[in-house]
Amino acid sequence: MYCSVITKKLYLVMRNFIRSVFCFLFIICFNFCYSQKNKIDSLTLLLKTDKQDTVKLTHLNLIGFLYINMGEYDKSPIYITNALELGNKISNETKTNSPSIYKSAERGIGAAYYNKGIYNYYKSKYNEAIVSLDSGIIHLEAGEYKGGVARSLLQIGGMYYFLGNYSKAIQYYINSSKNFEKLGEKRSIADVNTNIGAIFQMQKNLPKALDYYKNALEQYKDVEFKLGVGMSLMNIGNVLKEKGDYKMALENLTNALKNQKEINFKKGIAECHSGLGDLYRVQKKYDESLENYFSALNIFDTLRDKEGQAFCYSYIGNVYLAQGAIKKAIDYSNKSLALANEIGLKDMEKDAYHLLADSYAAINDYKMAFDFHKKYTEIKDTLFNKDNNKKIAEMDAMYGAEKKEQELKLIKTQQDKEREVAAAESNRQKLFLLLIAAVAIAVAIIAGIIFRSLKVTKNQNQIIELQKNEVLLQKEIVEEHQKEIIDSITYAKRLQDAILPPIALIKTHLPDSFILFKPKAIVAGDFYWMETSVATGSHNGKEEELLFIAAADCTGHGVPGAMVSVVCSNALNRAVKEFKLVDTGKILDKTRDLVIETFERSHSEVKDGMDISLLCINKSKKQVSWSGANNPLWYIGSNNKNGNSENEFIEIKPDKQPIGKTEFPKPFTTHKVDYQENSTFYLFTDGFSDQFGGPKGKKFKYKQLAELLTKNNNLSQQQQADIVEKAFIEWKGELEQVDDVCIIGIKL
Repeated sequence: MYCSVITKKLYLVMRNFIRSVFCFLFIICFNFCYSQKNKIDSLTLLLKTDKQDTVKLTHLNLIGFLYINMGEYDKSPIYITNALELGNKISNETKTNSPSIYKSAERGIGAAYYNKGIYNYYKSKYNEAIVSLDSGIIHLEAGEYKGGVARSLLQIGGMYYFLGNYSKAIQYYINSSKNFEKLGEKRSIADVNTNIGAIFQMQKNLPKALDYYKNALEQYKDVEFKLGVGMSLMNIGNVLKEKGDYKMALENLTNALKNQKEINFKKGIAECHSGLGDLYRVQKKYDESLENYFSALNIFDTLRDKEGQAFCYSYIGNVYLAQGAIKKAIDYSNKSLALANEIGLKDMEKDAYHLLADSYAAINDYKMAFDFHKKYTEIKDTLFNKDNNKKIAEMDAMYGAEKKEQELKLIKTQQDKEREVAAAESNRQKLFLLLIAAVAIAVAIIAGIIFRSLKVTKNQNQIIELQKNEVLLQKEIVEEHQKEIIDSITYAKRLQDAILPPIALIKTHLPDSFILFKPKAIVAGDFYWMETSVATGSHNGKEEELLFIAAADCTGHGVPGAMVSVVCSNALNRAVKEFKLVDTGKILDKTRDLVIETFERSHSEVKDGMDISLLCINKSKKQVSWSGANNPLWYIGSNNKNGNSENEFIEIKPDKQPIGKTEFPKPFTTHKVDYQENSTFYLFTDGFSDQFGGPKGKKFKYKQLAELLTKNNNLSQQQQADIVEKAFIEWKGELEQVDDVCIIGIKL
C-alpha cells in the first residue's frame, strides 16, 4: 500500500557516500592536507605570496574543495574557474619543454574539473556533473594520475545512479573497481562495493546486496575508515529490515548511529535517524518512527539539503497515511513532489506519485488516485525495465568471471614460482651432496650427517612426488568434468537444431532470402521458425497457401535460453497446427497462453518468455500480415512519387509486451500490408543492435543497422547476409559477443 521508503533510503546512502568519497581526492593528489575552516584564510594569504604557478594552482583547488566540503557551495565557483584558467595556461606553456610541470598542471586541471563536477552535483545538475567529471578524466590521464581517474569513474557512476540509469551506473562502478584493484586501494574498492550493493538492493536482490555490503564493511575495518564502517552498518541494517530480521536490523542501525555521532558526521546522523524511523514504521511503532524522521528532517533543514528534505517529507507522509491522517499525508507528499520536480530526480518523483495515489485512494477519490498511479507506473517502468535489469545482471556476471580469471592467473603464477623455488632447492641439494661426498673420506662424523640428510631428503621427495600425483589427478578430474559438460551442451545443440527449420526447406519456399544466426554460446535463446498452413479465401474460391516465418528472442542465452526456446517453439507449433490459427495476432495470443500454462506448472514463479517478430506471407494475394512482441518489422518497398518509383524504408512498431507473464496483457495487433514485387522484409532480434564495439566500445544500435540494410538493399540476399555478418564481426572486434543474433531477410 505504501511507497517504497527503502528506495529513498538507498538514494540518500549513495548520495552521502559520494560526498564522503570525494573529500580524499586532493589529499592524495597533492600530498597536502589542511583542515577546513581554520585553513581557508591561511590559503587565501598564501595565494598572494605564491611564486610558483603550480603551487598557486594547488591552493586554488584546495580552497574550492574546502568550500564545497563545508557546504558553502556558492563560494567555490570563482576558485574553480581561476584554477582552470591558470592550469590551462601552465599546460600550454610547458607541454613541449617541461614534462614534469606539464603533468602537474594536467593534474591540477583534472582536480578543478572534479571540483566542478561535485559542485554541479550539490546543485542537482547531474548531467552537467557528468560532463565536468568526464573532462577531468582526460586531464588526469594526461597527468598520469590513475587514482584520480578511478575516483572520477566512481563519481560518474553515482551521477548515473541518481538519474535512474542503473545499468550505466554499474558499468562505471565496475571500471572504477578494476582501476582501484590495480592500485591496491582497499578503501576505494569498499566504496565501489557499497554502491553496487545499493543497486542490487534497489532490485530487491537482497542476498547479493548483503554480500557487497558485508565485503565493504570488512574492507573499511581493515583500513580503519570509521565513516565507511558506520555507513556499512546502516546499509546492512536496512537490508536486514527488508528481510524481516528486525532485531539484528535495530542492532546494526543503533551501532551505525553511535559511529556517526562519534565522528560528528551530520549527514550520517540524519541518515541513521531516517533508517531507524523506517524500521519503526514497518513495525507499526508510529510515534517512535515520526520522532526519528523529524530528527532527520531538522538536520537536513540545517544543512539546506533538498534531497534529504524531500525524502523525509515522503517518509513522514507514509506514517501519516498509515495512521489515517490523510490530509497530512497529502500535504507532505506534495512537499516531496515539489522538491523532486525542482531538482529533477525521477526516483524521488516516482515515490511521491505512489504516496499520493495511495492517499487519494484512502479517501475514495479514485480519479485522482488513478491519475497519480498512472504517473507512478510510467516512471517505474522507465527505471526498472527488463533490459536494464538484464544488463546489470550480465555486467555483474562478466565482472565476476573476470575476477575469477584473475584469481586463476594468480594461482598459476604462484604455482610457477613454487616450481622455480623447488628447482632451485633441488640444485642446491645436489651441490651440497657433492660437497659432502668430497669431504666424506676425511671426516667420518660428517658421513652420519650426510646419511640422515639423505634420508630426510628422500622423504621430502616422496611427499613432493605424492603431491604432484595428486595435482595431476585433480587436473584430470576437472578436465573430464569439463569434457562431460561440453559434450552435454553439444548434444543439447543437436536437439535444439532439430527444432529449427532446415535452411534448404526455407530456401524452397523463399528462394530469395537469408538467415544470419549467430548464437552467443553453443546453444541459444534466439531461434528462427517456419510453418505452412492454408486458409480458405476469396481468391478464385481456392484454398490459399500461407507461409509463417519468425525471428524470436527468448529470455537469456546459453542453456537456460535454449530451454525456454524449446517451450516457445512448441507453443508456436501448437497454435498453428493444433488450434488451426492463421491470424498472426491470435497466434501470438494463443502462444502466450500456452507458454504461461507451461511455466505455471512450476511451484516457483517463472516470468520467462520471448520477444518475437512473426510474418505471414500470402503470395496469391501479394499480401503479408504481421504481429510483433517488442520486436519491430522493417520492409523496403516501391513507392511511386510524382511518377517516379523510389524505394521507401518503412517500420511497423510492435506491441510493447512479451510472450509470457506480464502485468497488463492485451491482445496482439495484426498489421496487413499489400506488397509490390521486389519488396524486402526484415525480421530480427536485438542481439545485433545491442553489440558493443567500434572505436569507442559503444552499441551498434538500430539506426545504424537500418542504414546498413537500406544501403545494400539492391544486392542479392546472400550478398546482404555476407555484408551484415562482416559488419558485425568488424564492429565487435576483440570484445565478447553480448547476446544471440538472428536476422532474417526476405525479398518477395
